[in-house]
Amino acid sequence: MRWRAFYALCYTAALRLGEALSILWTDIDYGKRQVKVQHRPGTATMPPFEIKDKDSRTVDLPQQPINILEDLYIYCQATQTMSPYVVLDKEQYERVKIKWQRYCKERRPWKNQNLLNNVLTNFKRRLKKAGIEPEEGRTLSVQTLRKSCIQNWANNINNPEVVRVLAGHSDLKTTMQYYCQIDSDQRAKAAAAIDNLLNQTDAGMTPGAHFG
Repeated sequence: MRWRAFYALCYTAALRLGEALSILWTDIDYGKRQVKVQHRPGTATMPPFEIKDKDSRTVDLPQQPINILEDLYIYCQATQTMSPYVVLDKEQYERVKIKWQRYCKERRPWKNQNLLNNVLTNFKRRLKKAGIEPEEGRTLSVQTLRKSCIQNWANNINNPEVVRVLAGHSDLKTTMQYYCQIDSDQRAKAAAAIDNLLNQTDAGMTPGAHFG
């Protein structure tokens, strides 16, 4: 159930690996159906969380991941495995605390990905179990879920600035370069849109109404 919640956050909110691992239950607003990605300083028992592009953001969630998170929360309470982190159980959190304290003592830098090991291995195992194979010449990773979400936004949201903010990109150039590229399908849609406007003349508009 935790992995399901983890993948849901990556695929529906475009969270990066470290972001999805670092989400706390207090970052979830069920009433507003939102997840907040925000900086968090380290404490004696909890490592810091640093966002890659520095800016905190809030992403609205579809109902399906909200349902998954609610089910997981109930499960954690019933099994007494609750931890501050959404995707870590109680035992895993205790190991994180020990690791974090060791890093502090050794003055080693902490990375968000240090929260949990073997994430990619687990992802590949579940892909294989589900019968999902990458296209030839392509590889699948947890980052693929984030990229898919951003591409879905880019395909369905007209304002690229909205996509940039939701994705947590510091620069619009990144959004435009990787997720707002023009392909043959988009060209066809553009032509169809103009064709639809021109066809409105049949509804009583004059050709000149399309210009000006």
